[in-house]
Amino acid sequence: MFVPFALRADLKARPVRLDELLSTSDIVTLHVPSFAGNRGMIGWAQLTKMKPSAYIINTSRGTIIDEVALIRALNEKKIAGAGLDVWNPEPPDPNNPLLQMPNVVATPHCAGSSAEHRKWSYEAIRKSFPTALEEGTLLWKPVNLEEPGNKHFVEQYSLFTKSLIITEVKGGKQIRWKNLNRVWELLGNQEKFFNYVTHEVRDYLEN
Repeated sequence: MFVPFALRADLKARPVRLDELLSTSDIVTLHVPSFAGNRGMIGWAQLTKMKPSAYIINTSRGTIIDEVALIRALNEKKIAGAGLDVWNPEPPDPNNPLLQMPNVVATPHCAGSSAEHRKWSYEAIRKSFPTALEEGTLLWKPVNLEEPGNKHFVEQYSLFTKSLIITEVKGGKQIRWKNLNRVWELLGNQEKFFNYVTHEVRDYLEN
């Protein structure tokens, strides 16, 4: 995700080339989408540029780090440790050596799901439904949703909200979906999430 220049200034951050970032950082944390151009972005050459006392954390996508190179770097103590929330493939093979290493903290693609975050997210979703369904606008938005490179997120959100149809029926209101196949694809066939969103919409209509 693109970081706005104003936010960089507020945080007193400066952009640097990857080699400098790797060689000077105590902790390297990855937050990038996965596409053909950055798969294996962190491999042996990059890991050996890091300090022996440094840690690498990946909460983006498993394809960003070459796991074979990471295993070797950890075994040879090129870096101190790793925190991994994403894997390639996912879920990881139970015999993946990374799961057995004492200097690796492993989580099942849920590192952002603290109790506080879930509570905030559910409340944000609930409060967003009136404006999302009636006006097609977000109550809360990512700070950089409008930045270059994030156009597809706007398009996905627009499709999602416009695919919900509320109709008046005897005894109240009901919801249905149009473009259901496209919505299903958008959600990545995540049945639990789809059912959760449908439940939240119903709850909004009933209250």
